[in-house]
Amino acid sequence: MGSFAHLAKGRLLGKQRKTSDAQTELTRAITLARRGVGVVALAYVLITVAEARREVGDRRSAIELVREARELSSQAPDPGTVVPRLLDTAERGLRLISEPQGSRLVIVEELTAREAAVLSLLPTGLSAREIGQELGVSRNTVKTHTKNLYRKLGATGRREAVARGRELGLL
Repeated sequence: MGSFAHLAKGRLLGKQRKTSDAQTELTRAITLARRGVGVVALAYVLITVAEARREVGDRRSAIELVREARELSSQAPDPGTVVPRLLDTAERGLRLISEPQGSRLVIVEELTAREAAVLSLLPTGLSAREIGQELGVSRNTVKTHTKNLYRKLGATGRREAVARGRELGLL
């Protein structure tokens, strides 16, 4: 059986709520696709599996697969129309934002309204407590939003998060 057959079987098993069997088939589809299909076909398999994983609540895995599919698609000389359209749909479903950065396409998880508000106050030099007072939330809530911001922006500190936010046009 080829990668597309495993993909179809995995999706069918998923619809039948046979989650474990479905994930086994979908993982097999990815393994086979990595061995022999072209980049556009591999991107298609990754997007389809990402959607299935999102449906069962495995958001982190789905995001990784969509990021890989986006990277593959951007490298293809002619990705066609189906894969880019599926990528856009998958990214919207996962609340991701695609941003060109130099010659690479960077995908960032969409910020919540509160995370965006915290990000907008990071360049001011206010402490977490002062940001909390400004937003009417606790210092711990600000710390949680800041931690999520760092993860989503791939930053390790306040300065890096601000710089990354500016690069992506979020500030």
